[in-house]
Amino acid sequence: MARIVLDAGVIIGLYDDKDPHHKWAVDFMFQTTADKLVMSAINHAEILVYPTKAGVMDAFQAGIEGLGIKLDVSSLLETEALAALRAETGLKMTDVCAIHLATAEDSILATTDKAVAKAAKSHGIEVFQP
Repeated sequence: MARIVLDAGVIIGLYDDKDPHHKWAVDFMFQTTADKLVMSAINHAEILVYPTKAGVMDAFQAGIEGLGIKLDVSSLLETEALAALRAETGLKMTDVCAIHLATAEDSILATTDKAVAKAAKSHGIEVFQP
């Protein structure tokens, strides 16, 4: 059983059938049912933006809970490491949070973002991507 850190794009693609990564995200979730799925609290907040605006937060949260994704807040306490990674990569903080979390416990990162995948790979992180 692998520990897989999810970038927000994976969940956004999963729930948005018009997203270009929708099919990949659905297939990915089916293929990883036996794995431990983890998400940074910052990435979790990012996926809640649209459901909040659309007024469907309760239904969305119920669906997310059914996926068994564990939220991780521990990496958010490592502010200097997050700042250094952001300065090095130039990526958004949400992306940096996912990469930083994936450096823990020999994790794999799942992302739909090519720049995030490239940065993660440069740090020796295995990546699942479309």
